[in-house]
Amino acid sequence: MPFNFDFNNSLGEIKEITVNPIGWRGPLTIEYCEARAHDYDPLLSICWRVKGTQHTFTIYEKRIIKHIKDGSYKTHFEDILQEFAKEYRSWFEGKNGMQRCEWRDEYQKEYGTLIL
Repeated sequence: MPFNFDFNNSLGEIKEITVNPIGWRGPLTIEYCEARAHDYDPLLSICWRVKGTQHTFTIYEKRIIKHIKDGSYKTHFEDILQEFAKEYRSWFEGKNGMQRCEWRDEYQKEYGTLIL
């Protein structure tokens, strides 16, 4: 299901980075910030989304630090978007029962023109 985070609730400035993940029409601009994504979260998260969309991806800040190289989140964003594109395409193949899911249609509205 899509998760929409209000970036006005970030704990700092909203930053942008350009990525070019495989399987997407790119390059894409990613907006990201540090925040408590959910009221019950004990840790800070990095909240991020493709600019112009509402669905927000999150990862705990302590966890992403293990994945970043050269102080940039770019590789993490590209890896997640590449895997997401594969999963997204599988929802439309008719093999997994996702054809009638409302949330699938929400993702299609957000990403249908962006994913190859």
